[in-house]
Amino acid sequence: MTNVFFNVILPILIVAAAGAGLKRWRNIPAAPFSQMMLYLLSPALVLDSLLNASLPLEATGRIVGAILLMSISLVAVSALLSRSLGHNRPMQSGFMLATAFPNAGNMGLPVALLAFGQEGLAVAVIIFASQAILGWSLGVFIAARSHNAGLGPLKQTLKLPVVWAIGLAFLLRVTDTTLPLALAQHLEMLGQASIPIMLLILGFQLEKGVALDRGASLLAALGLRLIGSAVLAYLVSELLGLEGVAQHTFIVMAAMPTAVFTIILATEFDAEPRFVSSQVIASSLLGFLTLTVLIMLLQSFGGSI
Repeated sequence: MTNVFFNVILPILIVAAAGAGLKRWRNIPAAPFSQMMLYLLSPALVLDSLLNASLPLEATGRIVGAILLMSISLVAVSALLSRSLGHNRPMQSGFMLATAFPNAGNMGLPVALLAFGQEGLAVAVIIFASQAILGWSLGVFIAARSHNAGLGPLKQTLKLPVVWAIGLAFLLRVTDTTLPLALAQHLEMLGQASIPIMLLILGFQLEKGVALDRGASLLAALGLRLIGSAVLAYLVSELLGLEGVAQHTFIVMAAMPTAVFTIILATEFDAEPRFVSSQVIASSLLGFLTLTVLIMLLQSFGGSI
């Protein structure tokens, strides 16, 4: 466990802590960094990684299918758990946002790279891209489920450059087209810059602290997001035949803390934003421990899990 913590978790924790310290010291707003990630660095990372990924199409299809099944299952379980806790509709939406969407970006990608190397990062990028589409479609629907959203989720999704980067990457791969060297090098540089920026943004969120007025709901959300999701991901990966690094990365990515973008959706649609923010922070802090244990277990069992 010590080896996993020092080699995988601690580097992430140090950069995130630096972001939290910078936020407290200089009170730098997170919005410009988030916009830079959303509209520039994330699309570059996705495009560069998908163009250079060595995963066969069959494996990619299985990973995407696993993400879809996992997300639908999580939303269903989350909805049932929320109703059993007696939540009203805004709280139900906030609870589902807080549990259904893992932080596949600014925490998932660095963990996958440090734990499983470039092969793990290639798998994680596919998961991140799939989660980006789901988050800005299914996530918008969940946040605005008490209203008639119409084509709103689709419009929100199509506004994201990362979606167009995914389409462009698959088009270039299908047509066997190679980017000019200068452009490819610039994409690689931007993609490499994205991971430390992601961790600084995470640190900005951690600086805000946690509200404990909904303690039972927060504990339930933490249990489902950090532990229940890992169990469900293992079952889904076995069902769809994922193996080795692909399976391990899928399980770890599924057990990530709550995605930061859920705060944006909860705030926009008034779906208990303070609860969602507290869940993002609490799950990120506790996630350093649960991810250490999970990665240690996966490495111990090797190819048998």
